[in-house]
This record gives sequence, C-alpha cells and structure tokens, in this order.
Amino acid sequence: MPIISSDYDAGNADGYTISGFNVHLTIKSGVTLTTSAGYSGVNMGSGGFSWVQNDGVINAGGGITTQGSESYIWNSASGRIFAYNGIYCAGSGSDIINDGNIVVAGWGVSISAASGTYVSNSGSITGSTGIISQNSTGINISNSGIVRGAGYSVLVYSGETVRLTNSGTLEGHASFSNASTTFRNAGHVEGSVAMSGAGGNVFDGRGERSAARSRAARARTG
Repeated sequence: MPIISSDYDAGNADGYTISGFNVHLTIKSGVTLTTSAGYSGVNMGSGGFSWVQNDGVINAGGGITTQGSESYIWNSASGRIFAYNGIYCAGSGSDIINDGNIVVAGWGVSISAASGTYVSNSGSITGSTGIISQNSTGINISNSGIVRGAGYSVLVYSGETVRLTNSGTLEGHASFSNASTTFRNAGHVEGSVAMSGAGGNVFDGRGERSAARSRAARARTG
C-alpha cells in the first residue's frame, strides 16, 4: 500500500498516478502534495477497485481524478483539497466521501458517465458549482455538511435517476434536468430548487429548517 509521508511538488506532472487496479494510496496528515495548473494531485487511472485516502493537503490544478469503476475516494476530516477543480469521477459504482474541506475555483465534485456513484459530504465543498452530475444514472448524494456554489450547490443534467438527501446546508441553487429526481430535504437550501425532468420527481421538505424556503421549492418543482 503506497503512502505519501512527506511533502512533494510534482511540478508539471500529476502528483501520483495509480497504475493497474486494487491499489490503496494514503496521503498522510501534515503532508502537502503540489502540482502545477492542469495536473492532478492524484490520478487514479482506469484500472478500478482502487482507494485514495487523503489526510493531508492537495494543492493542485485538479484534486483527485478517476476513470476506474468501483473507486473509493475519501477526503478525511483532516483532508484539504485546494485546486481549480476538486474530485472528478468517471468510474461507475464509485464512492466519494468528503469529511474535510474542498475549496476550488470550478466544481467541487464532478460525476460524468459514472452510474451508481455515491457521494457523501459531512465537511464543506466550495466552488463555482458544488456538485455536478451529467450523463449518469443511479446517483445517490447525501449531504450533512455544507455545499456552497457561487451559482449552483447541486447541478444535475443529461442523466436518469438521482436521489439527494440533505440534512445540512446547500448554498446556491439546486437544479435537476435529469429524468427522475427524489430530493428529501431536512436541512437548509439558500437558493431555488428546480426539477424539470420528464420523469417522476419527488420533493419532500418535511423537517426542513426554513418553511418559507420549503414552500418556494415546492412551487418551483410543481
């Protein structure tokens, strides 16, 4: 199991590239992994079944990228990702867990053609868009922390079924133009909620902390 235990500046290259499959990589607490713009802190490749645990700091053009199926990415409570874009997943059946902080200029977490992916956030994600999903189905997003987007906290389009459960805070609009969305909100949404997909959409605002926001959301999903 590879472990990055000291600071490393990769310059004009990815910080660490996983070759093959079923590789477990850990970035230790207190360690900073740095790259130039346009390069990923960790490139998990397309092998699949690999695991990345970030307990340190990734300061890179892109945080962590994977194209392998059933990848597992954990940004732990001590983990920090500072990048243009945060975590990119194009591998179906993957898990993305953020218990730390992701601060980016672009999107915090991006899911692209990666069906059956699970995203859990109990930390904070801040970017122009918090979480974006496209061309994917069977996506399950759970937020008990803060997802903050300058435009959208959550943006989903060109996909099939998506389930979002929020008990934390979404700062920014939430927009769903996929076929079918279930949004269960017991938290707080600072922005509009729009569900424009042709399939069956469900918004459940019971337990939401802002009744006025809940009414506005239901009106927009009508």
